[in-house]
Amino acid sequence: MDRVDELTDHYDVLELSPGAADDEVKRAYRRLAMTHHPDRGGSISRFVQVQRAYDVLGDPQARATFDADLAARRTRMRTEARAAAEREQRRRRAERARSAGVRGADVEQVYLLDQPGDRVTVPLGSGRTIELREQGTWVFRGRGDLGTAGGPAGDLRVVVRWSPQRERHEARRRLLRRVGVDTADTVTAMLLGIIAALLLLLLGAVAASLLL
Repeated sequence: MDRVDELTDHYDVLELSPGAADDEVKRAYRRLAMTHHPDRGGSISRFVQVQRAYDVLGDPQARATFDADLAARRTRMRTEARAAAEREQRRRRAERARSAGVRGADVEQVYLLDQPGDRVTVPLGSGRTIELREQGTWVFRGRGDLGTAGGPAGDLRVVVRWSPQRERHEARRRLLRRVGVDTADTVTAMLLGIIAALLLLLLGAVAASLLL
């Protein structure tokens, strides 16, 4: 038995639906064979198609195999049709995006502060700037890269934070505060300790000279 011909559906040849009963297949074959028989002036190629279709559909085993092949082919055709439709949708979306313009990319800029009171000047384009004095993150809409084909510009994201050296200093300050020691008090205590040590040395020298 022939496998399914990609160009021929035996049910179409016999003008039947896939669920046709066996007696319907026989009647359709006899009617079409008489119509297209060469001795009656019919087309030889058409008659051969009718005969091949009946050879398959008139045999239960051959028909079962054909039905399975036909179902697989129709499933593949539906899958290909869906894929083609999705490709067409993507193409149309891309075309609309091109015609409507494409949004520009977002941009991130990082600035570092070295000392309290430092400030950074951020350019926003078109001659505009803004000064920032504190740590934080700011988003400026439409200040990123320009769009294409009339599309909107992206956003500008500005991050301001301490420099690594200043961050270490601030970390030490936070640690001292957690243990209850103020930085200014610590420096004062160190100076007083040095002065006390110098005074002890001076008193010791005076006492030694008196003994002499």
